[in-house]
Amino acid sequence: MVKKILSMLHKEWSNVNEAALLLGFFTLVGQILALVRDRTLASILGPGESLDVYYVAFRIPDFLFLSIASLVSVTVLIPFLVGKLGDGIPKEKAKKFLSDVFTVFLSAMVIVTGVLFIVMPKLAHVVAPGFDQARIVELVKLSRIMLLSPLLLGLSNLIGTIPQIYRKFFVYALAPALYNIGIIIGIVVFYKSLGLTGLAIGVVIGTLLHFLVQLPTVIKQGFLPKLSFNIDWKSIKEVVKLSLPRTLTLSLGNITLICIIALASLLQVGSVSLFTFAYNLQSVPLNIIGVSFSVAAFPTLARFFSNGDEKGFLNHLIAASRQIVFWSLPVMFLFIVLRAHIVRVILGAGMFSWDNTRLVAAGLAIFSISIVAQGLSLLFVRGYYAAGRTKRPLLLTIISSSLTV
Repeated sequence: MVKKILSMLHKEWSNVNEAALLLGFFTLVGQILALVRDRTLASILGPGESLDVYYVAFRIPDFLFLSIASLVSVTVLIPFLVGKLGDGIPKEKAKKFLSDVFTVFLSAMVIVTGVLFIVMPKLAHVVAPGFDQARIVELVKLSRIMLLSPLLLGLSNLIGTIPQIYRKFFVYALAPALYNIGIIIGIVVFYKSLGLTGLAIGVVIGTLLHFLVQLPTVIKQGFLPKLSFNIDWKSIKEVVKLSLPRTLTLSLGNITLICIIALASLLQVGSVSLFTFAYNLQSVPLNIIGVSFSVAAFPTLARFFSNGDEKGFLNHLIAASRQIVFWSLPVMFLFIVLRAHIVRVILGAGMFSWDNTRLVAAGLAIFSISIVAQGLSLLFVRGYYAAGRTKRPLLLTIISSSLTV
């Protein structure tokens, strides 16, 4: 049994449809766990002051992750590593490159995390202007604990390039599921004794599991990064130059969400929670379909572009697009028609009332209209990144974020 599990962990998934199905399956598992997480929160806490504080506490750590950690994300590093692992190029060169990126990333994250820890009381008033002083104090405490999560997730994504390059998708797909398991542990085990602090500890446990599960594969492939004291700054500058537009793209999306949450904090108590529940529900099909196919297609797209095979690149992109549309359209209509039933079945327990159900269902219906477009956008953006063209996604994000706000 143990041998079978280990063989699955290290199996290479070369077929894009098989890889997408594997990623889709584990994404489904992760999303089921996420729904269990949300149902437990809705049942025990209910949309109110405590849950609002918990959800707002993610905003600053998430912004740190998207603004710093995304500089060395999978979508940016894979094309570099694929190029360095090409024919005739020593593996040691790729390992040195990864260690250089690891050293610079770790140093930057430690410094920025320390600064944010100090100025968190001021930032709390920005992300939640409608909170009273008691909730601000609680928000500062939770946000400071959660600052560990972007550091761990960033490291996890950094080493996650190796399983993807070698098509070890089982390990890569398992990590998000373990992240949700860690959060559920925080709710079930630590919340009773530590309150909201226990929930924040659960988030940290989840990110730690996300990181640790990928380590064995990275070590097996001989790519465990080390601190480098002779950094090739030219390569680092190339990475930053390529990834900066993408980082700005992600940061703008997160700033948009921060603006929405800040506005929600000015409304009646529970508004942040209700919005987040609707947002999380619409993310389920998006993650299962759009993210799975785009992640599975990305390494192959990067390889086609690196080899100069434009026809193969386009054919692969079109094939993945068809799959996303085929699976997303029925889900979109299903979510719109059965919105209230879906919300009630998933979240309707304990402290979650019928009025809460109606409001979340309305938000879910509106979000669902864009499921197909969001899925295709994820794929097309990765296509641009595989080709090293990151400016157009940034331009479109600036326009869409402005319209959203």
